[in-house]
Amino acid sequence: MSREAIERAMEEAGWKLDAGFVDHLVVGHDSVVSILAYPWSWKTDAPAFEISHEVKDTTYWVREIPTPQRAIELIEENGGPAGEERGNPHKAESADEGMRSS
Repeated sequence: MSREAIERAMEEAGWKLDAGFVDHLVVGHDSVVSILAYPWSWKTDAPAFEISHEVKDTTYWVREIPTPQRAIELIEENGGPAGEERGNPHKAESADEGMRSS
């Protein structure tokens, strides 16, 4: 999925793009949640996206781009304690563990 396709999908899902990181990340934000697409996700047919709740300090990884409201719901349903990251496909756990489609 190209960077441009990811940007379009985020905008269509209701995210506001932050162009300040264009060379390093694709960042979408909305009130207290954000979604990140790292450069490695631009080069794969199975990208993963990190959603984070800035107030709860919790992140969760998903395979599809959710709406901001759905991102909040996913973090509330699946997020752990503050500072915990769930479902990161680059950690030792299985790439599918903790990952979810929106």
